Amino acid sequence: MIDSPSWDYTPSWMLDGFDGKEKIWWCSDRWGDFEPEPPGEGDVIRYSERYPNGSWSTPLTVLTPVNNGSGYNTWEGQCNCDPAVIRGAFPFNGSNYSYAMYYTASPTCDKDNKIGVAFSNDGINWVKHASPIISTIGTPYLGYGAGQAQVRNANGGSAVTLWHTDSPTEHVNRIYERTSLDGINFTLAPDPITNAGMAVANMAAVGLALSPTAPYHLYLIRGDDGPLKIYKIPYEQRFSGSWTYLGQIVPNSGNETHLLEPGWKNDSYGNLANTLPEAHAAFGCGTAAAPITWKLCESTVTISP
Repeated sequence: MIDSPSWDYTPSWMLDGFDGKEKIWWCSDRWGDFEPEPPGEGDVIRYSERYPNGSWSTPLTVLTPVNNGSGYNTWEGQCNCDPAVIRGAFPFNGSNYSYAMYYTASPTCDKDNKIGVAFSNDGINWVKHASPIISTIGTPYLGYGAGQAQVRNANGGSAVTLWHTDSPTEHVNRIYERTSLDGINFTLAPDPITNAGMAVANMAAVGLALSPTAPYHLYLIRGDDGPLKIYKIPYEQRFSGSWTYLGQIVPNSGNETHLLEPGWKNDSYGNLANTLPEAHAAFGCGTAAAPITWKLCESTVTISP
């Protein structure tokens, strides 16, 4: 799908109903032979677009950690990763914006992660909110923290449902749901999404999307150290029901042993972009021990409505 000179993973893939383009934002690394790399730069967020069945445009770096010349923003550190992009109408600092991006950052690029938000009118030039909007509900610095957002626009305006990883205890991740009326101020007490029916209880690095038409189900795709496994649950049962296993995506060549951090192809508002049973997923693929090999791959899957 896309292979830059560095690692490529954790995509946010949109079929934009406003201009008909497919747009994708993902986590990568600046690479000296590809574009100038500031000293000590870590993860950045890149962007590419195409018309369906066309060629992807040359990747652009569109979101980077804030460096004021004497050091990085204290809460972001040197990593911006895990984009989740949605369309809508978002007022911020006296201007109106048509895209919101939720992303992960932390001073260490590892522990006590937090979620930030940025706004844009073209998907390329972004204005960041100065401080994180979601922090971990657990003990800081112990676990991964809050990150890996998945997002849905509930009303076409600024009302947002956001699902994200959090780790109240070290090495145990769950998915939590929060809501916001303005895309910035979210409920303080998140609701945990059920993990009943999962092969393993640790729920990290998943892709989530709602079916585009009734009956409404929440679809989840996740990595389990090899294949990507796909599940669904009736939307109204997402807090207390049990997931139904639907199938898996498996590596397709000898040098693609690791599939990681998937995302569905969604419409402008975070619903699955295609009429079921057809759906599309993007994900990182490569060798687990060699992140430099990770590129973006895609798969077309058939799943039950």
